[in-house]
Amino acid sequence: MLHSSLPTLPLSTSTLKLLRGCGRLRMSRRCRILRRTLANLLRSFQRPLEKQQECSTHSLGFFEKLGYHTIMSSGTPTSSMFVVEVLVGEMTDIMERIRWNCLETRAKPVGDIDPSTFPWTYDGIHMGNVPEYVGGLLTAAMYGRPLLREDTPSQMRFNMCFTTSRFPSREHYLAEYMLMHNEKRIADHFALERHSQPIFADVTPQLMTPEVREAWRRAVGADVMDFGQESFQIWEKGSARQIAWKDRLTRLELEKWLHGHFFKIILPHYRNWVPDLNASEGQQPLNLTAFIRLVCLMSERGYPAHWLSDILRALCGVGPNGEITTTARPPVQPFASPTEVDMVFAPRRMTLAPWKTEFTTLLSIWSRLLPFGFFAPDSLVGPTEVAEYSVTFPAFEPVHLRVPHFILLFWNCKLFETRDLLGLAPEQLLDTPPEYLWSERFQAVSMAPPKDQIERMLRDDERGADEPIPTRIRREGVHVFTAMKFVTHTPTASFWCSRDVMEKMREGEGWKVYIYRTDTWDAVTVPAAQGGVKVKDGVTEVRRWTE
Repeated sequence: MLHSSLPTLPLSTSTLKLLRGCGRLRMSRRCRILRRTLANLLRSFQRPLEKQQECSTHSLGFFEKLGYHTIMSSGTPTSSMFVVEVLVGEMTDIMERIRWNCLETRAKPVGDIDPSTFPWTYDGIHMGNVPEYVGGLLTAAMYGRPLLREDTPSQMRFNMCFTTSRFPSREHYLAEYMLMHNEKRIADHFALERHSQPIFADVTPQLMTPEVREAWRRAVGADVMDFGQESFQIWEKGSARQIAWKDRLTRLELEKWLHGHFFKIILPHYRNWVPDLNASEGQQPLNLTAFIRLVCLMSERGYPAHWLSDILRALCGVGPNGEITTTARPPVQPFASPTEVDMVFAPRRMTLAPWKTEFTTLLSIWSRLLPFGFFAPDSLVGPTEVAEYSVTFPAFEPVHLRVPHFILLFWNCKLFETRDLLGLAPEQLLDTPPEYLWSERFQAVSMAPPKDQIERMLRDDERGADEPIPTRIRREGVHVFTAMKFVTHTPTASFWCSRDVMEKMREGEGWKVYIYRTDTWDAVTVPAAQGGVKVKDGVTEVRRWTE
């Protein structure tokens, strides 16, 4: 929900998850009517024409009352003051399109309304609890901050419904999503300053007596009490000036921090599945485009181009065996702590080969949009050589259908073909999925719980497996892609890949693709042995990037 004090006031329901997420909050009668009206409008888009007309007639009463109350409170007509703009879509997509002036619904006038007069920055942005599902404060900051007005005080706000209890303090929350827990440092890097507000803001004062409040503090802890019981987090715009040199991270600190975000996206820690919520403990839906956006933001905040260019170039796998040397590590617990964020590990060479193809593909698309000079490695390709591919899998169990944590694991079944190495004949190896092959044949991790096997195979740190077989698989036998799009009723996943790499896999006989979840690290298709799809027959090119 965006609001502005300019003459026209667009009220954007960029996603009605935002409105539904407000259901547990206390709202004025007018807010409740607005929420119900906009929800009805969204539902009406899926109905026959006569139902759409019925819904529009029903909704008219709300806008009549809204205009009446506005006139009574301001004493002026509202025809030129108040405009409601209903935008149906994903929140971050709508925000980004508003920022870059490429919102299709504003392309041309509608009747007497000229959308070009609508504001592009706002006094306030109300996100409900949507950030809880799309990357927390990091996503809210990257997409919401550019839409705040610079010429007047402005703010964005959101709340949490499901994950508050997972954070012992505000510092833990900031550490989890920002990999920073110092508010001054966050203000410098994201141009946002937290606005403190009283706890229990939505609780009737008569109920929250000093005795009751003290009892709560003793029961859950003062930090949890202060953070967990706030009705909203409010973040106000900070200075848009670039970070002063004295406040910037050193080159090694910046490299470690960005590597940490990269690892957090590609190798999120296992999280328990909560049946009552039909979700994992915390959502981790970000893909590597979020990392590229973060690097762009750091350029805007003043970090040197050659620092950022060297970081991107190293992550493209230009080193031996696609390795980087880093003092960061993938997450070691479900939710990061300030101690973990501050920890500087010993420098270690780690291969990123499983993610090299996806990252270089995405960077090939983004390279012309980077706000700084970039020394592109040879692995980047032109936009005409990038294509979208799709693959249809066997039927899923219902519990897996609506999970924003899918990856596609391309596995070279012919990497090892001799009995002497694995004790399996080639024809047996072709039918052995990575999950079973790992658990039955790799002695080094045979005692690991099933949910950790694929994650441990992909990890190249102290918690991974450094024996010769998994090391070779990481370097030569596996590609990992994010399922950028997933159609539940098919079930079909789509992803972007450079055509040269995909053609090599399609030409061979040994490549299969499996679909996994990165919250629980489980194979989605059950049994997994029947879930692999031959790349040669099952992966289809949908379109080129330039089409």
